[in-house]
Amino acid sequence: MSVAELREVITGAVIAHTPYVTLSTVKTHVSSLLLKLDARARVQLVIAAYEANLVQSL
Repeated sequence: MSVAELREVITGAVIAHTPYVTLSTVKTHVSSLLLKLDARARVQLVIAAYEANLVQSL
């Protein structure tokens, strides 16, 4: 799962359809990022990624 996928507000179920990625894996990684960055929502993860120059504007 990439930050770009989070940016596009793709649901965990859609990401989980990627080969070798389960919904449980998606939820685990998102939860881990939320905890590490003290964020409450995925949109805050995307904002943090932009601020760290991890992604570029479309």
